[in-house]
Amino acid sequence: MTQPRESGLYDCPHCTDAVVDLDEHLKTCTARKQDELADAHRLIAEHEQQQTKACLAEIEQVLAKYGRRLQITQPQISIVPT
Repeated sequence: MTQPRESGLYDCPHCTDAVVDLDEHLKTCTARKQDELADAHRLIAEHEQQQTKACLAEIEQVLAKYGRRLQITQPQISIVPT
């Protein structure tokens, strides 16, 4: 268990708060950290989507420049004898 300071406050290992009841504080502190982590993941995902859209736009411009287009065929699955 973490030892309190001389003031009787405990330092939270997850944030910069000094609290009287560390166990109770950790319930909300870890939830707050999870929210921050979820926000960070959301921002990264949004950035990746923006990068993908920008990349696709560039690819389409190059294809148009050369009078080409992408043709995507669906994969085919067949059951064959062994």
